[in-house]
Amino acid sequence: MPLGLFPILNKPLLDYTLEFLSLGGVEETFLFCCFHVDRIKEHIRKNIAKSAGWSLNMKVHILVSESCRSFGDCLRDLDSKGLLRGDFILLECGVVSNIKLFPILKKHKKTVSNDKGAAITLIYQEAGIGQIGRCPKDEVVVATDSKDRILFHKKIGLSREKKVDFPLEIFLENSEISILHNLKDTHIAVCSSSVLPYFQIISISKLGMTLLGVS
Repeated sequence: MPLGLFPILNKPLLDYTLEFLSLGGVEETFLFCCFHVDRIKEHIRKNIAKSAGWSLNMKVHILVSESCRSFGDCLRDLDSKGLLRGDFILLECGVVSNIKLFPILKKHKKTVSNDKGAAITLIYQEAGIGQIGRCPKDEVVVATDSKDRILFHKKIGLSREKKVDFPLEIFLENSEISILHNLKDTHIAVCSSSVLPYFQIISISKLGMTLLGVS
C-alpha cells in the first residue's frame, strides 16, 4: 500500500494533505508519483467524482516518473517542464497539519523581498525533547540570527555524535545568534522559483546550509 493511502481514522493520509493545502488557499497541486500510480490515480478520480472538499477549489495534477527518488529529482523534473512559475509549497505526501499557510506565505514574500539571497522558508514547530510528536530521526540543530535567517542547519537524526561543531564565522559576523534544538520538522517548506536552478546541480539534502527563515 502506498504511504499516501495508509488510513488514519478511516481516512487516507493523502486526503488530509490535500485538505490542508486546499484550506490554505492553494489552487493547484502537483502530485508526484513513482510507485502505485494506478491506485493513486483511481483514488483521486473517486474523490473528484464524489466532490471531496479539496476538489471544489483546487486542481490536482498527477505526474509520473519512476526515476525520481528525492525532492530534488522531482523539482528538477518540474523545472524542466516549466510548471513552477512563482512561489510554491513543498511537502511530503502524508503531511497532516492545521498550520495557517497564508501568514507564512506572506512572511516568505517579505523575507525574499528584503533579502535577495533568501530562497526557502522552512517551517518548524516548537517541541521539547521527549515530546510525542518529535521524531528521533528528524532531530535537528539550527542557528539563526536576529531576523530568523538560518546561519547553520544540521540534521543529527540518530547520530551518536556527542557534539556539534559550528562555523566560527557565524559568531564573528553576527552580534546576536540563537541556537535551537527544540524544533520539530513539519516537512513543509515555502520555496521561491529562484531556487529551482540550484536543483540542477545539487540535491535538496545538500541545500540545507542555504535554507532561510524559521517560522
